[in-house]
Amino acid sequence: PENVKKEYGIEIIGKGLYVLNNRFDAVILAVAHNELLSVNMRDFLINKNKGVIYDVKGICERRIIDGRL
Repeated sequence: PENVKKEYGIEIIGKGLYVLNNRFDAVILAVAHNELLSVNMRDFLINKNKGVIYDVKGICERRIIDGRL
């Protein structure tokens, strides 16, 4: 966990769970991990109303994403 925080700025808080210190314009969900279903993806966006969430794997409800394959 210390190396990951130093190298990538990601804090590991438990098995498979982490905290990002940055916010983004877009989030791309490229994996179908069950842990992602309990995370509010809009929390990762700089502006929760204008950012884009794209769900490649189709695991999230359509009402919370902006696009999917």
